[in-house]
Amino acid sequence: MSEVGLNENIKVEGRTFHIQTASDHINGLIRAEIFESGRLLNVLYKKYERRGDNQGPNSRIRKLVEHFHQNVVNNISQIFDISQKVYENNDAFGHYRLGAIYFSLNLFDESEKHLNEVLKLDRNLYFAYRYLIKLALKQKNLKKAVLYKNELMNNFNIKFADLYNVIGLTTFFEGATVNSIQYFKKAIEMNPNYLEAYVNLLYAFLESYLYIRDKISEDEFRKKHNFLLGIFNKLKKAYEFNVAQNRFHFFNIDEIEELLKVEDYELLRSALRRYQEKFFSEEENYRILGYEIYVRIKYALDKIDPQELQFYQDQLEFILKDHPEYYDLWNVLGLIYVVRTKNLFRESTDIIRHALEINENYLSAKKNLRLVENDGRELISVLNSMLNKKY
Repeated sequence: MSEVGLNENIKVEGRTFHIQTASDHINGLIRAEIFESGRLLNVLYKKYERRGDNQGPNSRIRKLVEHFHQNVVNNISQIFDISQKVYENNDAFGHYRLGAIYFSLNLFDESEKHLNEVLKLDRNLYFAYRYLIKLALKQKNLKKAVLYKNELMNNFNIKFADLYNVIGLTTFFEGATVNSIQYFKKAIEMNPNYLEAYVNLLYAFLESYLYIRDKISEDEFRKKHNFLLGIFNKLKKAYEFNVAQNRFHFFNIDEIEELLKVEDYELLRSALRRYQEKFFSEEENYRILGYEIYVRIKYALDKIDPQELQFYQDQLEFILKDHPEYYDLWNVLGLIYVVRTKNLFRESTDIIRHALEINENYLSAKKNLRLVENDGRELISVLNSMLNKKY
């Protein structure tokens, strides 16, 4: 089967973005690449069910590619307008969601502005430091990462494993390898299945042991090696848990196990560094999708047509089929159902009014119209309450 591909340039706020979307039938994926000035900003994927499609791009695949491509174009086109509305509304959680969205697009300046605005408006949303620290590290700005790390540690009672993990990473990159270990341990204490933190912990211990290898006896180093094996066994359990949840398939547990077995520490160091970088850059796209849907419904609902709303619903249901534990996406899916119900109420109102245009004395239609209008207003009130909840 030949693949389907689309290309498009869009101009937003004086900037030009190029969107390139294509099907990958072998892997059952649609891939969209976003460029600015020749620089690849992000790659987005959508899985689809393969149904033994024959030669030639059939209409189902073509429609999926077209919808996904248009969805990406719409998001890029509208995100800057939504940003302005979020600023006007002093919406702290809106800033947080946009900061995460811009982060996923590698639009770092916009992301940092929104995330700093979060902390000005609501100090309870200090989880924003996760993205601020990662932003600085992604840009190789260790000085800024340390500044954000110190702000976080000096001003907040940290209750999130992800924050301890990025604190550990920053400390590790500062060269304080031994000190970083306590933060990775704290992250694992809070989340025993935190695979990324286990990889970082194993890497930090390995680096600390290799640093002193020439200064200790072989017997002492054997003890260190056995300790690494103990960490690996716990890492393996976390890996098995995550694979059962259909996550992190890029991580090759057998590679790490074999390198530990043959005691090839240099190759092990290289592999752990590679996986550390992979985990660091592996942003959970499902969460970004939820943020994207939320801000578009709240600030640009009139620009989401029924087809796009259905497309979002299909995406969420497809993800939740594999990941029923994603409670935040169930919540966003519920929001979509409320929006679709509101749209049905509006259509119902138009249909009943048409009946009254034909016969203005039709009492049953008059009563039904009042009921639908009243319930429709109530539904709009429910939707607004859902969208304006603080957290």
